[in-house]
Amino acid sequence: MNKTRLPVDEAVAHSYQFCKKIACQSRSNFYWAFSLLRREKQHGMYALYAFARLVDDWGDSLNNSSISAANWHSFVDRVADERLSNFDLANSHLNYQIEQIAPAVSDMIRRFQIPMHHLHEIVDGVAFDLQSEVFIRDEAELNRYCDLVASSVGQACLHIWGCHDPKASESAIACGRAFQITNILRDVREDAERGRVYIPRTLFETHRINVEDWKASQPSGDWTALIATLGSKAQDYYKAGYGVLNFLDLDGQRMLSLMWHTYSALLDRILKNPGDIWKKRIRLSTVEKFQLYLQHAFSPCFSSVRRSPLKP
Repeated sequence: MNKTRLPVDEAVAHSYQFCKKIACQSRSNFYWAFSLLRREKQHGMYALYAFARLVDDWGDSLNNSSISAANWHSFVDRVADERLSNFDLANSHLNYQIEQIAPAVSDMIRRFQIPMHHLHEIVDGVAFDLQSEVFIRDEAELNRYCDLVASSVGQACLHIWGCHDPKASESAIACGRAFQITNILRDVREDAERGRVYIPRTLFETHRINVEDWKASQPSGDWTALIATLGSKAQDYYKAGYGVLNFLDLDGQRMLSLMWHTYSALLDRILKNPGDIWKKRIRLSTVEKFQLYLQHAFSPCFSSVRRSPLKP
């Protein structure tokens, strides 16, 4: 299939529009960045995002007992084989949604030659969240979790952007880890309320923090040092991940750079005032996000951003 042409099949085109609607309604930081890509790549990103969004919503739902990871793995296999109906999920609303995105996801897989294991990894990462107790033992296990839920998405993005260099893959893994650790730090209170702790137990032991106090949003011990330690690790991954820009076309550079600067700004804000993570969800304002968008949308501004040194 010609990767430079948009789908002409009416059902596929409708499916891509449904995926775009999911991305738009999510109010995600990613949606701003999609418009920086050429149109055929935008469509690929809409399908990838819609799939990841629905899987993530399944992981966050309080009523997901009727749906298993096996259902999602079956969905991936079926759409890869162009079997686009009769998914037979007990959850009728979700069944409707995945039937709507199926033609676009199937087209995305073929059009951009997405390796299937990246989509299966996304499912495995979210399935990890459904354990009775989320338990991260050490840094290696944290990296594995980040690779499943975030770096797998980044690896799939590389295919949509037309980049297949193995060196780019290494940088994409680092970038995914940086983004996900930022998410973990941003969402500590929300996750704690759900009994989820994505910070390695080794860090709790090092800083003499009681995990149960953490889950109660009443952290003991030197918890600010824990935040600083994990934040420093994320900063190292940001530095390593920025190198992926060297392997991308201009539109891919714009999108990745916008995401990099958005998430690294969130991390900077968390590290500057770590106590805020227990009070509110750390965000960039609409004005701040729009300013970053403009810096990446216009070539003279982006050239300056692209040349800017990495943060220490």
